[in-house]
Amino acid sequence: MEMHEYLEILKAQIRYVKVRDSVAKEVEDHIKDQAMAYRQSGMTESEATAEAVRQMGDPVAAGVELDRIHRPAMDWKLVAFVAVLSIIGLLVQYAFGRQQAELTMFFRQCVYTEIGILLMVAVCLVDYSVIGKYGLVLWGLLSGFVLLTVLFGPIYNGSHLYIRNYIYLYVPVYIGILYHYRNGGVTALVKCGLFHMAAMILSLMAVTIPACLDVTVICLIMTSIAIWKGWFAVNRKAALAGLWLAAVLLPLIFVGIGVINFMPYQIARLEAVLNPAVDPLGRGYIPGVIRDTLQWSTWAGPAVKTLDGRMGSLHTDYILIQLISSYGLLAGAGVVLAAIGFLVHGFHMTVRMKNQLGQMLGIGCCLVFFLQIFHYVMLNLGRGLINTGMPFLSYGKGPVFTTSILVGLLMSIYRYKNISTEQKAGYRQRYRIRIEKI
Repeated sequence: MEMHEYLEILKAQIRYVKVRDSVAKEVEDHIKDQAMAYRQSGMTESEATAEAVRQMGDPVAAGVELDRIHRPAMDWKLVAFVAVLSIIGLLVQYAFGRQQAELTMFFRQCVYTEIGILLMVAVCLVDYSVIGKYGLVLWGLLSGFVLLTVLFGPIYNGSHLYIRNYIYLYVPVYIGILYHYRNGGVTALVKCGLFHMAAMILSLMAVTIPACLDVTVICLIMTSIAIWKGWFAVNRKAALAGLWLAAVLLPLIFVGIGVINFMPYQIARLEAVLNPAVDPLGRGYIPGVIRDTLQWSTWAGPAVKTLDGRMGSLHTDYILIQLISSYGLLAGAGVVLAAIGFLVHGFHMTVRMKNQLGQMLGIGCCLVFFLQIFHYVMLNLGRGLINTGMPFLSYGKGPVFTTSILVGLLMSIYRYKNISTEQKAGYRQRYRIRIEKI
């Protein structure tokens, strides 16, 4: 059988069109290398090629096995976590709506969840590698959305906080920019930093500092990982030292020269969280009510001293404390444990990725979820300063859509883990070893 005929039969067994040519090219290179070895042993060119093809075995069997390896997969454990948490979120919204004899928000949340599922599926079906290819374009689209909101979006209480959750989408976009500038030197790193700074300055026109600070911390971590993985042609230790030294010193310098000032209300809020008794009827009121509710909560069933309408934003900011107040500590703990299980699985799935872009994107998404869950839990314990919404639980388009996009990205990373490849040293040889085993 001729090599061309062998490759055509092998390609026909691979159902995923995107990888057919790349797989066939690797098999062809392997056949040519093997034929070269046979020629060196004394065979003619035609004999060497024919023997190399014969050694590859049945093209149908080899193609079927390669099809199995390069078939899109689905992380059903992740799907199960998402389904359970989404159902819990809707049940919680329904329960709170029934208590208040108003189910309008619950029905809206159902619509948001349905749209979120469609977003999740759409992102899952798109190969995540497009973020590495079109990182700058995605940055421009997201920045354009933020700018349009600042210029023409409605203002509530003096800001555009309703797009706060969308700011976290800068994390995967920034990772795409890092990937775009990989193999560059110090100049490439500076360009990445400038893109991030421009995005955060724009975001500060729409939302408050905490969300931008979260994104900045995550981007610093992802830049550090990229440097350590050798994405940039720089001295790793020197670059990491300079990066984190600047991250620590620049804010201190800005505070010292007055560019950044802590407003009196910010200091008062911090004092109220640390000690609600300082201002029990003002900024310490909500932390005081939360701690009072926790003190009188039971393991199961309503608390001895419930919230009794003493707080607002129960559908969004304070779901956990309302859940504990109405159904007990076990109910609140169960929701938190489910969210932690989702987070642990996401990290575990991500760190095992061989593709570096997929691994970086997965880590970035998981860090976003970690900070959101951490902030939310602390806020509902009366000890938090930042509210970002609880993934899967909080009411509203922003929390639902952002969570759906990030979860869809995690699903895409797993789905295309055996398809999206990176051409790097050692890859070709490992791939050929796999072909020989088949």
